[in-house]
Amino acid sequence: MENLFRLLVIGIASSLDNLVVGLAYGIRGKIIPPLSNLILAGIAFTFTVISAQAGSYLRLFIPEMAATLAGAVMLLGIGVYMIVPRRARPAPSRTGEDAQVSIRAVMEDPERGDRDHSGVIDVNESFLLGVALALNCLTNSLPAGLWKLNIPVMAGINALFSYLSVWGGVRLGKRFGHLKWLETKANPISGWLLILLGLYQAFRI
Repeated sequence: MENLFRLLVIGIASSLDNLVVGLAYGIRGKIIPPLSNLILAGIAFTFTVISAQAGSYLRLFIPEMAATLAGAVMLLGIGVYMIVPRRARPAPSRTGEDAQVSIRAVMEDPERGDRDHSGVIDVNESFLLGVALALNCLTNSLPAGLWKLNIPVMAGINALFSYLSVWGGVRLGKRFGHLKWLETKANPISGWLLILLGLYQAFRI
């Protein structure tokens, strides 16, 4: 039960950006079809497995207590990074570069994921968007490997939360445009969730 709690906290923290992106697209009337959303979830699943397996591999070289503490410290560091205010970057230019949209550009301005401006995130566009969104899974899942959590279950939870948060975000955005305020709250909420989980794990050692 305790492991499930940790898996759920990591899953929620990893998927809040997906909810925000879904809201952004919904507010702008854009569509993410089920197949494209499945690709986003599949990339989240893959990144989670890669990261957690890396954590499991690291665990082979350090004592169990040190591995547990290292996982807690990682989550604390990621959480602090997410809640510390950073200087706002200027909005990326959209002129003449749509064919070369980068992962960073999509992270800073999710609307750039719709490279052909069709209003629909097609299969090809979903791969770039999926990588941008799954970077949270890549960082947040490493401690789970150090803690010997069930990797397939965690990957499944992250994939499920990814799909549901994007799906729900699009619908909420279409219906409640005023929820745009959540765009500025997602990172602090995710950060505090990870900090609380890191503290909980550290004090259990």
